[in-house]
Amino acid sequence: GKCRAIGVSNYQIEHIKDLISYCEIIPTINQIEYHPALYPKQQILFCSSYDIFVWGYSPLGVGKLLKDPIVNQISHEKGVSPAVILLRWALQKGTGVIPKSSNPSRLIENLTVFQVTLNENDMKALN
Repeated sequence: GKCRAIGVSNYQIEHIKDLISYCEIIPTINQIEYHPALYPKQQILFCSSYDIFVWGYSPLGVGKLLKDPIVNQISHEKGVSPAVILLRWALQKGTGVIPKSSNPSRLIENLTVFQVTLNENDMKALN
């Protein structure tokens, strides 16, 4: 059979250009590490120009951003966990996110991401 859609992981701009040069099917998704401390703007713009959706993994910065003072200040103001703030940041940037947890209470907590919105100042502070 034929492949109708493909996804790639950790493809940089040069990898995508190379793939597009010989591939009949342009990837629909590029899964990359993505969080406020690692925001590859040029890569995201490039993907967007080819309608490649960016799906981010490690949205908590491998847990390091949970202790970030700015993240904690915003989470305190909004009454949600730092993890929810980081997930919301990525969603408001227009990407998908892959939060990883095996803890049932954290999985439920992650769903509160849809009950909070970050304002322009919050987004600027996290950028």
